[in-house]
Amino acid sequence: MTDLPPYASGPAPTASLLQRARRPSVAELAGIPWLHGLDANERAVAVDDLKVVSVATGELLCRVGRPPTFWFGVIVGLLKMSHDTALGV
Repeated sequence: MTDLPPYASGPAPTASLLQRARRPSVAELAGIPWLHGLDANERAVAVDDLKVVSVATGELLCRVGRPPTFWFGVIVGLLKMSHDTALGV
């Protein structure tokens, strides 16, 4: 059984994702398969910008109408994306 990250089964935290973000550990960096496929310069840029955050079940990551500022990589769990109409359908 996989250990769930903090917040995975509790209420959504009040701090924003950005406020809860932290630098990845050496072990976490070693566990990112695509990172090793980058050349040294690309890897340095990616590592410098990587952030790790735990997200609560049901917590929103992005919303329609907001410009994209991040991309998300899932380490543990499942990410569900959906696009509803203005009527909620």
